Amino acid sequence: LTHHIILQIAQYTGSQVAALYLVEDDQRLTLQGSYALSHQDEREHIGMGEGVVGQCAISKKEILLNDIPPEQLYLSFASGSAKLNSVIAFPVLHEYDILGVVELGTLHAYSKRDLEFMRSVAENIGVAVKSAQNHARLQELLEETQAQTEELQVQHNELETLNAEMEAQTEKLQASEEELKVQQEEL
Repeated sequence: LTHHIILQIAQYTGSQVAALYLVEDDQRLTLQGSYALSHQDEREHIGMGEGVVGQCAISKKEILLNDIPPEQLYLSFASGSAKLNSVIAFPVLHEYDILGVVELGTLHAYSKRDLEFMRSVAENIGVAVKSAQNHARLQELLEETQAQTEELQVQHNELETLNAEMEAQTEKLQASEEELKVQQEEL
């Protein structure tokens, strides 16, 4: 899902590089989807407040950088590299909770239409991500419930076996008791 989302946004906006980070349980942002991103290992985890992505996550507001100095950001590709002109990071929210951040970079400035598009899809991405997370959580709970049901079935079977053994012992004791009564009467 995340790879599809980031690919569609990058292609629609003409971005040369893109990344989608999601907030993990430990409150770090983890790279979940990317487009033409180099050095992914270095950018796999970002702390809240670190860099543009981390600041965007904390503020829950879009950050747009235009006219980036030539020595700052470069897009690398097989035949060389080029300077990025604009970088934008926008928050992925669901009911005011930060779920993640999308970061895009381009060789040109983003148009007003691109910015409006990004703002409009941010909420939809939040809904999609939250739905996927809820679905995954439901799947975990279902598997946990199924495992518990299987364990209860095993315990039930063991109890039935023990119950059957106890009934057999009870019958043997009753038979022995009857024999003792008969032997006492004979004496």
